[in-house]
Amino acid sequence: MLHSPGQCGDLEVFQPHYIERFDGESVILHCSYTSVFEPKGGRYWWLKDPGLEVKPTRPEFRGRLNSSTDERFLLCGRADIKLWDLRPSDSGIYYCIVHIDENLL
Repeated sequence: MLHSPGQCGDLEVFQPHYIERFDGESVILHCSYTSVFEPKGGRYWWLKDPGLEVKPTRPEFRGRLNSSTDERFLLCGRADIKLWDLRPSDSGIYYCIVHIDENLL
């Protein structure tokens, strides 16, 4: 899984460039962000190439995915997800997207 950290103005998002795991194992995809503002609200999501949203309700991930709580996202700047019982179809590039609503800053 490859990805470069993103930067946009007052928000920087960081995630590992490469993680290797094997079928049946679990993985935590770490994502953190820093902002010059103390966020009051916002959201995050993960995408897997080519543009598939990674969420627990998708059949591909149902019963195998946990994500950071809203509190951990806002207070700690964390947007991690954990995926277990890995399958060959889980291989790919994952992107962590963070959005801080400017109206709530």
